Amino acid sequence: LVINTNGNVTTLNNSATASNAGTVGALTNSDGSFTNTGSVTGDATISGGSVTNSNTIAGATVLSGGSLDNSGTLGGAVTNSATLVSTGTINGDLTNQGNATASLSGTVSGAITTQDSASVTVNGDLDSVTSITHGGSGTFAINSGTTALAGAGTVTNSGSFTLASATLDATGDAVFANTVGANLSIGAGGNLDVDLNNDGTVQIADGGSVGGTLQNGSGGSVNLDGSVGGDLSNAGTVDLSGSVAGTLGNTGTLTVDGASTVTGTLTNVGSMFVNDTLAHGNLTNSASGPAWSDTMLVTDAVLQVSGSGALTSGTLTNSSSIGLSDGATITSAVINSGTIIADGNVTGAGDFTHQTGAILDLGDDAGDDVFVIAGDAVLNGTIELDITLEGEELVGDQIQVAGAVSGNATFNFNLTDADAVDLLGTVNVLSYGSGQLDSYSVNGLPNSGAAVFALVNNTDADAYQLQSGANPAVGGLATGLALTQSLIGSVVNRPTSPFVTGLAVPGDEPCGFGTWSRATGGRATASGSSETALGTYNSELTASYHGMQIGADYSCFGGAFNGWDLSFGGVAGYNGGTTTQPVYFFDANTGQVNTDVLTSTNRTSFSQSYGSAYIAASRSFADSG
Repeated sequence: LVINTNGNVTTLNNSATASNAGTVGALTNSDGSFTNTGSVTGDATISGGSVTNSNTIAGATVLSGGSLDNSGTLGGAVTNSATLVSTGTINGDLTNQGNATASLSGTVSGAITTQDSASVTVNGDLDSVTSITHGGSGTFAINSGTTALAGAGTVTNSGSFTLASATLDATGDAVFANTVGANLSIGAGGNLDVDLNNDGTVQIADGGSVGGTLQNGSGGSVNLDGSVGGDLSNAGTVDLSGSVAGTLGNTGTLTVDGASTVTGTLTNVGSMFVNDTLAHGNLTNSASGPAWSDTMLVTDAVLQVSGSGALTSGTLTNSSSIGLSDGATITSAVINSGTIIADGNVTGAGDFTHQTGAILDLGDDAGDDVFVIAGDAVLNGTIELDITLEGEELVGDQIQVAGAVSGNATFNFNLTDADAVDLLGTVNVLSYGSGQLDSYSVNGLPNSGAAVFALVNNTDADAYQLQSGANPAVGGLATGLALTQSLIGSVVNRPTSPFVTGLAVPGDEPCGFGTWSRATGGRATASGSSETALGTYNSELTASYHGMQIGADYSCFGGAFNGWDLSFGGVAGYNGGTTTQPVYFFDANTGQVNTDVLTSTNRTSFSQSYGSAYIAASRSFADSG
């Protein structure tokens, strides 16, 4: 059947071969083929065969079988359950259902809906679409060109939607809603130039982009290897290996697994894992997490930087917890009012401001951690460190500041060797390029026992060093014993002559007997010093003593003993007393003994009982005549 230019058919039912260059009122095509270069003024119903339209079908089109190839204009709504190819214009809604396929370009001035297992492919430019709703098990694929939504159109995807080397944009503030269970894939060269709200799964390949904002819901998952031109808000899971031009707010889980950039402010109140380089503007880590304890690990922190991870540029403000694994790098300026836990050799900051109440924890009982600060450091918080014995060498955790150091720091030391006597030596705790701490205090160092420690600023080494030495109290005890012996010898037990009464006075009897006694008592003070590796320390001893001596002499003269004058006798006595030596607090902050704090008193008592005998003889051998 051929309908010429001037031909007019009110109703055409075709199951063979027909063509129209004139006018057809209503078309029903059940088989065969129908080619329209004229006008169909009514509806078209296609259940089989093929229909080709290069001019106009003014009414609604229902395609339940067969195929329709449109390069002209379909003036009404289109319902497709078969095969549709349209490179022309559809001035109505397009519904794809069943096992339908649709290949589109040109214009669809209405809503596009897919359901069941229907699929849509866009190859080339497609404009004026008011909305897209895609569901079912089919795929909606935009492979090339630009698909433009009219005004504030929306796209709702609950199936599988792909955007390859193509653009989906809108003339207004449109939104792409990727619902629970849905999948959106943006390939290299793909550009979703509208806002994206995701509760399903999104993959954005390297070279792919979302031009608007991206909001990822609590059940959503985003693998971002490409870029987001607006802000990104994440309450679900984001794997970042691309760039975000706006801000990034994370309340879910954010993992940096490739070199990435966030130009705007990055705020983490969820969990954040950095396994590659992240360049950022201002990064604020304020997530609620576990309170610090001495058993807290790197893996307990809400923001974790692995050995391959790096945070660069910008400023990192931490009021929560940061965990740094061996090899981790942070060259951003860091302002810390929370907790930083480091394990191994890490670069922890560019410039570092460690605020009062903040904690830098290097303690893991190993004493082998190094925390490097590439710039200046203001240390006003607490620093936890290990000191241990490795072989015969004293080793410990270290902080290395390349620039200037200042602040009022508190150092908490954990001596991991059970015997502090083994921990003798010197180890750098804080090295610096310039400056010095305004003040510092230390905790955890013993001030009793055989060995004590002091944190000393060694300006020759540009380092605060932990130095150890013998306890001044031990040296003082030894000094005290020596002083006690000296007092007994020089003060208490003074040499005295036995000749108290002298020889017997001459009289009628040539021999005489005499007795005597004496008492002693008093107080004495002596001082001395002991020298250790930490310095020279004075000690003072006070002694109280008393004693009693008695003696008897028997003397003869005039040669009473075969021409000899003799004097002989005996002495007996007792000395006793006590010594008192104060022991003062050894201050590890200054390396000095604080005489305002008495820690103990060494008390010594002594007693001495003694006796002696003597004899003296004299004789004159001169010639009396």
